[in-house]
Amino acid sequence: MISKLHVKTIIGAASAYAGISFGSISLDVRLQPGRSAAASLRQWSLDELKQANRRIHRAMIAITAAKALDATCAGATHAVDEDASVESAADLLDRLAGFASTYASASAMDSGGQALVDKARSMAMLLRGDPVDADEAQAVSS
Repeated sequence: MISKLHVKTIIGAASAYAGISFGSISLDVRLQPGRSAAASLRQWSLDELKQANRRIHRAMIAITAAKALDATCAGATHAVDEDASVESAADLLDRLAGFASTYASASAMDSGGQALVDKARSMAMLLRGDPVDADEAQAVSS
């Protein structure tokens, strides 16, 4: 998998970028001044994971609200999107948490990544209806 990943740094007059390509995916990530390219990419990755976590959390709340409406027969219509084919949001959260804990560096995990991984796993447990202790439930809601 990693052998198909191509990374090059591009240094311009005003800023530097990492050009990343993997299969059909191509990213240009602006690098932070005063940091190595790797450290800058790790920080960018953590920021992206935080944003994704917030969006997933909001989506899970909306799904739960839709289920509540269905249970009270208040939901007369259903939204269907052919492109959205997530089998289980809990499985997706588990996969994201596993990916982050496997590929993130120790420093990234120490600087907030582990908290995101734990929160994703707790959210997955809540979605499945597994018992979650009060501290984990509080961590998910914050």
